[in-house]
Amino acid sequence: MRRNLSAGIAATLFAALAIPVQLAAQDNQDNHHKHHHYQLVDMGTFGGSLSGVNEPLNYVPAVGQHGQVVGFASNSVPQTATNNPTACFGVTTPNVTHGFEYKNGSVTDLGSLAGDAFCSDAGSINKHGEIPGISENGLFDPLLGWNQVRAVIWRRGQISDLGTFGGNHSWSFGMNDSGQVVGMALNAVPDPFSLYGFGLFFSPKSTQTRAFLWDQTSGMQDLGTLGGNDAWGWFINKRGQVTGISYTPSTKPR
Repeated sequence: MRRNLSAGIAATLFAALAIPVQLAAQDNQDNHHKHHHYQLVDMGTFGGSLSGVNEPLNYVPAVGQHGQVVGFASNSVPQTATNNPTACFGVTTPNVTHGFEYKNGSVTDLGSLAGDAFCSDAGSINKHGEIPGISENGLFDPLLGWNQVRAVIWRRGQISDLGTFGGNHSWSFGMNDSGQVVGMALNAVPDPFSLYGFGLFFSPKSTQTRAFLWDQTSGMQDLGTLGGNDAWGWFINKRGQVTGISYTPSTKPR
């Protein structure tokens, strides 16, 4: 899913950059002595062959105000047949991936909810250093045949499970500087067209996908739908306004 999204985001980014390039050309002719100097830093891995930073899908970027960077990096533990691809990069590396935080020249392994053999991924970081993401929790989902994943937050080096609505999976997608998180969480109601189960794994053996809003005071709240069974929260801004997707009511032919 992330790879499909990256192609669309890259196209948008290049289109946006194409406009100021022409304006910058004139500025360079007027004052060609101004240059920006950058240093390329290899953040490394945890013993595997891959590391990366996620696309900026939400209000909070993957680079913090104090130069922190978050993302994912592979370790030396081989993946198994049940490692969940929504938390692991199984197509591009045979090893388990963990979320990382790069700060002051060093990289920290953020770990997972269940140890080195289970994947996690750090999505973004807000001005307080809070990091939302996703992690396998060590439990198996017999419906989909993958390890269960949970929406998580890392704070001060500790990982917290944001839970579900009674289902086997959740995933945080957006966070603001107030610590509010949005994403998706499954409930326990069977749904053959679940946005998570059917949409990502083409499986009719899953449960309803619901958009959530989470904060420390109220916990996880179901944001509802447009009349269908499923919804997914994608973005949240500093005012707490949330955007996403939702099924509308379906009708059966008479």
